[in-house]
Amino acid sequence: MDQVSQKSTSLKTTAWNFETLTSCPVCRSDKFKKFFQEVRKEIPLEFSKCMRCHALFRNPRPSVENLTEYFNSGDFLDNP
Repeated sequence: MDQVSQKSTSLKTTAWNFETLTSCPVCRSDKFKKFFQEVRKEIPLEFSKCMRCHALFRNPRPSVENLTEYFNSGDFLDNP
């Protein structure tokens, strides 16, 4: 299992919890670099690129609980 650290970001009504990966979720390499960073709808989006297998992955990424809540909410369906 990936090693992760937790970080929280408060939004208007939702507290987003993020997990920071310490290895690539595909090949488990610890060699990756920041590929993309932007804020959309007040949510930070950051992606890393693995230097071994070239996979792109969100890092840090929202927790499973936050994703479940978001995708089951009206925000996901009403605000594309």
